[in-house]
Amino acid sequence: MTSPSKSIAIAVLSLLSYAIVAQDAVVWHGGISEEERALAPDAGTRLVFFVSAGSFLSDIAVNITNSSGQEVVNVTTNGPWLYLNLPSGTYDVRAQRRNGDVQSLKVDIDENADQEFAFMFPGD
Repeated sequence: MTSPSKSIAIAVLSLLSYAIVAQDAVVWHGGISEEERALAPDAGTRLVFFVSAGSFLSDIAVNITNSSGQEVVNVTTNGPWLYLNLPSGTYDVRAQRRNGDVQSLKVDIDENADQEFAFMFPGD
């Protein structure tokens, strides 16, 4: 059973994990703790960030533009998972660590499919 103070902390974390960005794309990011991972959506498009040694990363600056070059997401993650609710289409995703390492990927999103795109950075 979860204590009341722990439940309040989880609720606050879940509120902080959501952000509304351009084009009404809803973003959920988090997953640092087991409690946070339980709050993740069940389906959708997910980006995951980690180093080659296998450790997950947070605090990743993510910028996503659509095929017209319009920015649709600009967020810094507070966990290794970033869930997106974007219309089907092709997007350019740029992910940057605080140390300056950058990974870029062109992705084809199908809004009706569960998809995962992995961003592996050089190991620490």
